[in-house]
This record gives sequence, C-alpha cells and structure tokens, in this order.
Amino acid sequence: MADDAGGHRHGHSFSKKTFHKPTYCHHCSDMLWGLIQQGFICEICNFVVHDRCLKTVVSPCSSTAPSLIKNPVAHCWSETVHHKRKFCNVCRKRLDDSEAIHCEICEYYVHIECQDFAVPDCKENATYLPGKSLGLVHHEHHWREGNLPSNSKCALCKKTCWTSECLSGYRCEWCGITCHALCHINIPQECTFGILEPIYLPPHAVSIPRTEVPMEAIIGVQVRRKETMSHNNGMLLQS
Repeated sequence: MADDAGGHRHGHSFSKKTFHKPTYCHHCSDMLWGLIQQGFICEICNFVVHDRCLKTVVSPCSSTAPSLIKNPVAHCWSETVHHKRKFCNVCRKRLDDSEAIHCEICEYYVHIECQDFAVPDCKENATYLPGKSLGLVHHEHHWREGNLPSNSKCALCKKTCWTSECLSGYRCEWCGITCHALCHINIPQECTFGILEPIYLPPHAVSIPRTEVPMEAIIGVQVRRKETMSHNNGMLLQS
C-alpha cells in the first residue's frame, strides 16, 4: 500500500501493480513504461498513476468525491445507450458496448451498475439570492473530469490534453475550457462563460422557488396581488 500525501489527501488507496497491456496514467495521460510494477492503481476507483505523478494527484477517489460536494445537485439521466470512446466517471473503465447512461446536462457518464455511486454534482442552473448584489457574485468553473473533445488543448500550457486511452483531463461545463489535471488547479477559479458571455444568462441571475425564501421575496406575488385587489376595490366603490 502506498503511503503518499497525494493518495491519502484525495481518498485513494493506491497499491503497486504490474500491468500486462499498454496502460496510461490518469493524471498526466502518458504511458506507463517498464516490465513489472510500472505504476500504482487505486483499489477503489481504478485510478492509475505513475510513481512520479503519485504525489501530485488532484482527482478525488469515487469513495470520497460525494463528501466534497457542498450543494448536491441531481443529474438528469438519459435513456440506456451504448457509448463508444467514453469512460465511466465512477469506475474509470471504458463504457464500450456496456449498458450506460449519461447526464444530459453536464456530460457525466456511468455504467448502469455504477449509477448508484455517481457524484450528485450536476450544474446548478439557478442560484439567484434576493438582496445579494449581482456585482458581488463571482461564478466559478464547474469542472468535469475526462471524456474531452478530441481537439482539446490545455488553457494553461497550450498542449494537447485529450486522450482516447483513459479518463484524463478536465473541462469546465460552463465556458468549455479544457486543461490537464495538474494545470487546472492553477487556472483562476472565476468563470466568465467564455465566448458566450455577452449572450449568456448566468445561473446567479435565475431563481427557482426555495423553501427557505418567502415566495414574495422571489417573485413578489403577494405584493402585486394586494395592489390589484386595492385597485379593483377602488373601481367598485366608484361605480
């Protein structure tokens, strides 16, 4: 068992392993070289990593990822389909011809049997709070690991960050920028929605009914109702 800062900090349980076929590091996406014990694998989520990358791992293990979510948001699951060239965001294995589903909003892919372990971190599309100045709101990137578009370039180092060999790299579900796992922690947290900013309605400008916020504070229903009733009563008295 590997006693490393990177593994324990992110919940992984790494052990040394000999791989009998070409295998790639999920952190840097480079191949693991050697004949025996070429790298480490997490016994829980199948995260594969070089010895040299072990202490710089930033991707959380599937066992601890749910506990890192401050405000859980449920996914909108698709019908069961067969995905090519995609990887499961839970077990990190290829979907291939296995039965799988994906979130139609945030591109989270899982095997059917992995669905119960999916992290409830879909995009929160309505975060407006009454009384909070929109000028003080800073929207952050919503990162999703792996399954990047094939032309993806890292926003920080400008090198290719896409791979067809494993679940690797990160993409912001709002602005679409992509980057390497190690690079994404050095990218400014604030998201400006990229080229769509001039026409995008940000989530902090949209509200949905919330039980802890009075309805009149959100859409002013009771206030308008009172004004309408007063106006109608005045018309009746005049007549």
